Amino acid sequence: MKVAGIAQHMVEAITAHQLRTLTAASSLDTLLFEGGLALNCVANTKMLERSPFTGMEVSFGASDPGVAMGAAVYAAGLRNRPADAVTTPYLGPSYDERQVLDTLAEYADRIEWQEEPDATSVTDRTAELLAGKNVVGWFQGRAEFGPRALGNRSILANPAFPDIKDIINLRVKHREPFRPFAPVILESEAPRVFEMGKKTSSPYMTFVFPVRKEYQERIPGACHVDGTARAQTVNEQQNPALAGLLRAFTARTDVPCLLNTSFNVAGEPIVCSPRDALECFLATEIDYLVIDRFLVTKKES
Repeated sequence: MKVAGIAQHMVEAITAHQLRTLTAASSLDTLLFEGGLALNCVANTKMLERSPFTGMEVSFGASDPGVAMGAAVYAAGLRNRPADAVTTPYLGPSYDERQVLDTLAEYADRIEWQEEPDATSVTDRTAELLAGKNVVGWFQGRAEFGPRALGNRSILANPAFPDIKDIINLRVKHREPFRPFAPVILESEAPRVFEMGKKTSSPYMTFVFPVRKEYQERIPGACHVDGTARAQTVNEQQNPALAGLLRAFTARTDVPCLLNTSFNVAGEPIVCSPRDALECFLATEIDYLVIDRFLVTKKES
């Protein structure tokens, strides 16, 4: 812990020095930060809040490939071919109903499934399950680009249960027990639950916010030991299915957010296809799996 703490402190000190140099050389008011270090959400928040910049953005694809993308954008500009901005992280593969049903049929000896009639029924049924101490795999639409699960390939749970982090870490993720989970919340509700500082939204889980005192005991499963949370904010335009689920869940439970973690186990990539999702579902103690309009459960041994 001491080594990790010292390393974090050094990252924050060095980036603060770099930021002072950058500020002195620029009159711009918004900072764009990319690369693998931009996934250090604690450092990101301190960089923004301690700087004169009024805004800071970190993309959903923050990683080493960001260097290559930046070079491509720069080269396009030199040729007077400016690149269009991509405003959605949901750029990966999607699967139609026939593909989903074919995959479910391959696992028919181990699973059962129920088809919900429409999107409203899916969200209502899922919200009902999440109101209890259930862990739900949530598989919708196109997969996310980047290292964060942003609500299309996610594992969801109710953060009102204090031990839900331990349940997911031990029974599903198979990873260290100290690692926290992020809350996902409607953008309109976020300022009520979190102290947002200079940010008005955080759609890609790249900033950390203090949880307001009155909510720390209401969402202990998504609250870190220091009283902060790496929140993801969602609105109807960004992800209508996830926004609808959040509205249904909050209406049922009065809990303002869901716990959201990537749909995978330690050492494995985030699931992409229905087959990936089913393999992960069957290999862990995830209670339910929702693939598009299909609610999947495990058969009794």
